[in-house]
Amino acid sequence: MGNLAQEQKWSPAISVNNEVLDREHQGIFEKMNRVAQLNARLPKKMTLLAAFDDLIMFTAHHFKDEEAHMEEIGFPKVESHRASHRRLTEALERHRQEFVSSVYGRFPSSVFDFFKTWVTSHIMIVDKEYAEFERAKRNERSAALSEKAEKPEPK
Repeated sequence: MGNLAQEQKWSPAISVNNEVLDREHQGIFEKMNRVAQLNARLPKKMTLLAAFDDLIMFTAHHFKDEEAHMEEIGFPKVESHRASHRRLTEALERHRQEFVSSVYGRFPSSVFDFFKTWVTSHIMIVDKEYAEFERAKRNERSAALSEKAEKPEPK
């Protein structure tokens, strides 16, 4: 399994410059790491499943908040981002179902590979798109306000 807890560490470098969404991303990392830590200790299957369900519920809440934020800022790719969230949610549910129906009491390494891909391709790349869009929009507004403030009033 490797040292997943260290691998799934949030850092300011992947911030989306939104305090609420950054905190939620940190929460997702914590919950991923909790599943990994429990998985390594071989707890009761129901204990591990409860931690995974916690990750699923927290993620659903985060996706709802993130989509609302993207709509609020007028992000043009909100629908494709929403579709990406659906695919991630479906993958989580699929991993959950495979675990429930499995005779094994731990998640396979493929689940942790999925976590790593989620972090590297979705949070670090896809989520950065709306952060960059919002930053550019904020810069445009600032420039427009500065330009307006610098224009002399007509006589």
